[in-house]
Amino acid sequence: MSHEIRTPMNAIMGMIHLCLDTALTHQQQEYLNKAYGAAKSLLGLLNDILDLSKVEAGQLEIASIPFTLYEVMEHLVTIVGHKAEEKGLAFKLDIAPEAPDALVGDPLRLGQILINLGNNAVKFTHQGEISIAVRRLDVRDTRVHLEFAVQDTGMGMTAEQSRIIFQPFRQADNSITRKYGGTGLGLSICKQLVEMMEGTLHVDSRPGEGSLFRFDVWLGVGERDERLSGVNGADRDPSSIRIMQIDRLAGRRLLVVEDNDINQEIIRHLLERSGAIVEIAINGAQAVALLERQGPKAFNAVLMDIQMPEMDGYEATRRIRALPGFDPLPIIGLTAHVQRHEIERMQAVGMNDHVGKPIDPRLLLRILDHCLISTAPSIVEEQAAAVFPGLSGTEQSVAGSLPALPGIDVAACLDRLNGDAVLLRQLFVNFSDHYRQTAQNLRGLLAAGSRTDAVRLAHSVKGVAGNLGMVDVQRVATQLESALSRAEKGEIAQIDALEKAIQSVCNVIDSGLDGLAVQEKFD
Repeated sequence: MSHEIRTPMNAIMGMIHLCLDTALTHQQQEYLNKAYGAAKSLLGLLNDILDLSKVEAGQLEIASIPFTLYEVMEHLVTIVGHKAEEKGLAFKLDIAPEAPDALVGDPLRLGQILINLGNNAVKFTHQGEISIAVRRLDVRDTRVHLEFAVQDTGMGMTAEQSRIIFQPFRQADNSITRKYGGTGLGLSICKQLVEMMEGTLHVDSRPGEGSLFRFDVWLGVGERDERLSGVNGADRDPSSIRIMQIDRLAGRRLLVVEDNDINQEIIRHLLERSGAIVEIAINGAQAVALLERQGPKAFNAVLMDIQMPEMDGYEATRRIRALPGFDPLPIIGLTAHVQRHEIERMQAVGMNDHVGKPIDPRLLLRILDHCLISTAPSIVEEQAAAVFPGLSGTEQSVAGSLPALPGIDVAACLDRLNGDAVLLRQLFVNFSDHYRQTAQNLRGLLAAGSRTDAVRLAHSVKGVAGNLGMVDVQRVATQLESALSRAEKGEIAQIDALEKAIQSVCNVIDSGLDGLAVQEKFD
């Protein structure tokens, strides 16, 4: 029945997706988003029921294939770590140095258990941290006994609640389903999967003190793994719980293809602070010529803006992929448009991944990590804050003493710039110089019949404003870009609104930069 049940649900979700890509009123979009969310929840319930029925019928088999512990934990960090980060929770990972990396077993089911436990920990924790640890219990010939622990500082449970949560369709409290959702099947499935791997799943919890879920499994040891004897363990410090980071940007050459000066500066700063060597191309044609001239090994990755004059990112990527030897080169799209058909178009021309604008530094670094995984991987462990360098103690004090600028999210912008107040000031000045006359330029372009250039200018303002934390300007520019693209009647009024928003933020910059200038003297 699996196919018969999943197929119509996938069709429903697919049709909703397609409908969301069409011109809709705000109310229609809201209805469809809610319908899609409900369909996604229903599909999750169906998947859980199907998994449970397979286990109970003895039809679910545990695979025995080579894999690495690193791959499983990296996927866990990407999914659960990101959710923890969104809730403001610390996320820590501790892998004992003696735990082997090369294993034989079922990485999909092992990951399913860890992600389920990790997601539950994030769901029921509102402050504090999520900690995940791995340690070796025993070794017998070519098999290893590992223990995984997932601990949170959440609401915790009573002894009775801890006893029933592993039963199908049971949750610790009836109100949990109403408040947090879920089916009550996840932990039951996890327990049975662990038992199929010759282990057990336990929980230790007290109300108000959080929960600790532990499970052990037996796995095969892959070939050429030296950690069983303790070799190579010295490079990892188990004395404190740490989070894993893939430090591949040090010395890496990255080509950034971006036509906007301010966006160039922000991306360059972020990447260079992470150790990369950055070169800029101002459009797709220049990027193609540069790569063709320097060869496929000149750069480790390309960050490609989508909307650019002369040659856009789609055509540039298509031409790069047609050059001999350029297939392995990672190309990451940079776009303010993240709708499904646009993502599919990026994939179709050969982009490996994409990052939305305004750029989330952590997401960009995470995607670069993933795309560079096949080239000289060098796994290091840093403190949890080092997933993205963030603000040092000195920089935090600088951020805290900066003047508040109405209409500008200074904290978010400083986060993108690693707390560099001097650079922030310069970028604000650049914005004021370059975009103060935007509305006048837009009116001129429309009067001259250059609607495409007007759309491109509105798009540019939207992207820059987003990266600089100018929330009102970004919002109005987004609406204007849409209106210009569709030639809507209200576009003139929206140009007026953009003019007011830009003038307001420029006035704030003019008056607020005095505070930034004073701060620079103390840096």
